[in-house]
Amino acid sequence: MDYSYPKFGAVYHCFCGDVETIKRYCDVGVKYFGIGGKIFYENELKETVRFMPEDSLVLETDAPYIRIPDMKGPNTSLSLWDIAERIALVRGTTTEKIIELTTRNAERLFDTGYGDV
Repeated sequence: MDYSYPKFGAVYHCFCGDVETIKRYCDVGVKYFGIGGKIFYENELKETVRFMPEDSLVLETDAPYIRIPDMKGPNTSLSLWDIAERIALVRGTTTEKIIELTTRNAERLFDTGYGDV
C-alpha cells in the first residue's frame, strides 16, 4: 500500500507510550508527540521523555481532562508552563530550553512561517 504522509508530520495526541511506540509511529509519518499532564503520573512516560528526540516534543494540556497535581480549578493552557517544568526536570535541562524547543517544533508542525521549516 502506498501511503502519502503529511508534509510536516502528524501528532500523537496525549502520548503515553514507550520508545518502541515512538519508533513504530515515526515509521508511518508521525513526527511529533504531545506531552501533557500524564508526565506527572506515569513513570514509563517519564523514562520515554528522557530519551525522546528534541525535535519530536510538543506540549499539550488535554484541557480540561488531565489535571496536573495541586491544580485548583480546571486545566487550561496555563498548565503548559508546569508541564514544561516537569519535562525539563525529567530531561535534566531548563524550562526555558523546553519552551524554546517545543515552540520551534510547534511552529514547524503548524507551518507558521516562524520556524525553520
